[in-house]
Amino acid sequence: MNQLSKIEEENLNLSDIRINGEEIWMFLRVRYYFYFLGKKQKWKSGKRGNIKKKLHYLSTLFYGFKNWFKKYDYIIFSDSSQRKLIDGQYQDKLAEYLSKELEGESLFVELPNLHHENIKEISSRHIVSRIPLITVVNLLMFFLPKYKHGRVDEIQSRYNIEAGYSKWLQEFFGGIKVYKLFFRIYRPKAVVVSNYYYNIDVVIAAKKYGIKVIETQHGVIGESHFAFNINQEFSRRYFPDIMLMFGDDDKEVIDEGGKVLSPYSVGHYYLDYINNKYDLSEKWLGRLSKFKLSIAVSLQLESGKEILDFIAKIAAKRSEYIFLIAMRQDFQRNLIENIPDNVIFPDDLDCYQIVKHCDIHSSVYSTCVQESLALGKYNVLINLDNAASKYYSKLNYTSIVSDKILDDYISALDTYEAVSPEIIQNSMKSYVEPNYMGNIKELVKAGVFN
Repeated sequence: MNQLSKIEEENLNLSDIRINGEEIWMFLRVRYYFYFLGKKQKWKSGKRGNIKKKLHYLSTLFYGFKNWFKKYDYIIFSDSSQRKLIDGQYQDKLAEYLSKELEGESLFVELPNLHHENIKEISSRHIVSRIPLITVVNLLMFFLPKYKHGRVDEIQSRYNIEAGYSKWLQEFFGGIKVYKLFFRIYRPKAVVVSNYYYNIDVVIAAKKYGIKVIETQHGVIGESHFAFNINQEFSRRYFPDIMLMFGDDDKEVIDEGGKVLSPYSVGHYYLDYINNKYDLSEKWLGRLSKFKLSIAVSLQLESGKEILDFIAKIAAKRSEYIFLIAMRQDFQRNLIENIPDNVIFPDDLDCYQIVKHCDIHSSVYSTCVQESLALGKYNVLINLDNAASKYYSKLNYTSIVSDKILDDYISALDTYEAVSPEIIQNSMKSYVEPNYMGNIKELVKAGVFN
């Protein structure tokens, strides 16, 4: 049990912790989750690095600036890391096609993670940086009170938490004020987010004006995701009205939670593209053909170093196998030293493309586990902290091996027998619904988003 779950198991009625009428634990639980994760992984945020990051973000203030001065029917809060090169243009894999099908104009308000693509090379007609809005929130925080609550103080003391939650709450309430003003000016029909829990201030502000909130699923949910498996009762107004799901398996979790009024299984736009239109690289096919087996390894922020250490040891024992590493962030290539020559960090392929080129996919509990099966690839998962079993014990064409015994992983690779991609893909229809574009067209035609 993680620390957040422990707190919520041992403390009842956390929804009763309110400031200005808001159930603040709904917001704080997200911050505490990443606080505990950062402590566990010993994440460091040097002052010099933070200043450099802030200066970089400020340089994006005027990205697409002229697009602020128009009327829009839909506002899409997006993340630049979701943009993929599709048919010669960078498209948002979660919301691009939806924006094209919706009746009316859409504005992408994009967070630069790590950067925005050249505005001339993106598919979105109207796009701006989210940094101006975030900057206004940060400035407003100087004029807000230092919010405190006795029960939160008690929880921090009881569980030895040293977190400046008052500043978190200033950001939370500042965000609500800024986004309420934003929506009062633009008055969109609906707002789209890639996840509600990073955008609770947006969700609250939109619902204050009766604006529909749509979430596009961006990652695996299952029975363990902290943001969707909550043992406390919170108001439905903190959750999206509509959720566009990859498939029925995760939709069942959302249905059982009862907080999202209308979840729909629609599939995955980019997976359909990779399966049906993407051409494999002759360069990489030639390089991989020199090895007996090729393994795509998708990293996660919270377990990158451990997995790289593990894979490096395996690669040293099996020089006839090649491992292609799909990083979450570029710094991960420097997490370990003395990397064997058969461990490669491709700079010209994304995670999905790496998986499509390889024989096998490997990870802990990345969303790429489900997606790799949708791409017709077998999984060998590393059961670090029992996470792979917790999320993926029910998946077909997936082996889960101990992170403590190298020979178990090696044996899974050595005994691997190729399975037809079509057979694997057919087993995944409850996890990833086929025909994303057709499914979106049907929902638009039915007036779901109006």
